[in-house]
Amino acid sequence: MNVLSLMDSLASELLWSNVRDIKNGRNYQFGTQTKITVYTSRLDHEEIPEVALSPKGLGRSSPLFWLWVSYLQNCVGAYAKPKFSQKYPRVAIANDAQLAQLILCLREYALDNEDQRTVRDRLSDSLVNRPAWNRRGQSDFRTLLFEEYAGSCAISGCRTEPAVEAAHVVPYRHDHAYEPTNGLPLRADLHSLFDARLIAIHPNTRKVVVAADALGDYSIYQDKELGEPRNRNLRVTEANLRVQYREFEQRNECTER
Repeated sequence: MNVLSLMDSLASELLWSNVRDIKNGRNYQFGTQTKITVYTSRLDHEEIPEVALSPKGLGRSSPLFWLWVSYLQNCVGAYAKPKFSQKYPRVAIANDAQLAQLILCLREYALDNEDQRTVRDRLSDSLVNRPAWNRRGQSDFRTLLFEEYAGSCAISGCRTEPAVEAAHVVPYRHDHAYEPTNGLPLRADLHSLFDARLIAIHPNTRKVVVAADALGDYSIYQDKELGEPRNRNLRVTEANLRVQYREFEQRNECTER
């Protein structure tokens, strides 16, 4: 897997003309602004390279950037721990197929126009470079969540049905994605914040945690206990909450810097 060679070609195509070798890999910049850094040592897993993504260098709207990062970590490669002082989010790339997909995503994201809706669409269920999603599965998933939570948003308690959506705690990429233990009914605005990692559920306390960026309008939900389904066996698993909370911490640690 020739990561550096392929990233060099992408950098040339995108006019990231400032490419320099660093102690643990290679840094790609446009002018003086870092876009990505490829690390080939000091990794979570030996011989699995990691690509660090600069929030400032690649970011447009912050929520969209973090949705995109979540997609890359969950559907393209894998999560890798942020390292060094910048704490940039990282994607671990284990094989040629993942590398090809990551390069495609980087190219499309970099060339995309912010005013177009394709960035958000690319993160949506129908455009993630895989077979069309199971619409019946999504419908059944929503129906079951509404039955178990009595039609209420699990955070706000809102019962206005058109305003409440079925949210995946972990972005679906496996067969178990539509299981109720990976879902919550959330009011539409809270669903958006949840996906953007601006709110999370602490896996130990099962209470709401609100990011600093959202406290102005949503502080009312800070430390609020998560609603539970009628059947306790169908509550969101601690493992799924930990995945979402880890991404929440990563997103907000980088933002604060």
